[in-house]
Amino acid sequence: MSLPMISGSSTLAAAPHAAARQIRDKMSFFISGMINRVQPIVDGRPKAIFIMGGANDLLFSKISNEKLLQQYERLLDIIARETPRTKVYIQSLLPLNEAHNETFMKGKNARFAEFNALLRAMAERRGLTFIDIWSAMQRNGELPEEYTFDGIHLKAAGYAVWIEKIRPYVK
Repeated sequence: MSLPMISGSSTLAAAPHAAARQIRDKMSFFISGMINRVQPIVDGRPKAIFIMGGANDLLFSKISNEKLLQQYERLLDIIARETPRTKVYIQSLLPLNEAHNETFMKGKNARFAEFNALLRAMAERRGLTFIDIWSAMQRNGELPEEYTFDGIHLKAAGYAVWIEKIRPYVK
C-alpha cells in the first residue's frame, strides 16, 4: 500500500494508489494548510488516511488547543464528506527534546501531551482509531537523543519506532 503524505510536522498520509506526497510550502506546516491541500488526496478515494498534525501550530503560533482541535475536526469533516469509506487513523503528536535549548520548544511537551489527550478523546467520540506514538517515543516525557538530531526532527531510529507503531494498521 503506498502512502501519499502531506507533511511538515503535520502529516496526512493516504493509501493506496498515489505516490508519496510532501507539501513543503509554509502554510502546509499547519492544520489550516492541510485543510487547503487535502482535496487531491480525498479525490483519490484512498482506503486509509493517517494524520499527524498540530505540532507546528502549537510550536509557532498562539492558537489554543481547543481552537486547533476545531481546525483538526474541519479537516476530518472534509475527509468524511468527500470519501466516507476511507478509514482515518489519528496519530498522536511526538514528544520534543527540550534540552536542545530552542526557545520555541520550551514547555511545549506539556502542551503537546494536553493536545494528545484532546485528540484521543476526539478520535473516540468520532469512532476513529487513535495511534499513540508518543508513548513509544518518549523517555521521561521527552524525545530521546537517539531518536532526534535537533530535538524535533527524527533520525532513522525514531522513524523505525514510528513505522512499528503504524505497521499493524497498514493493510
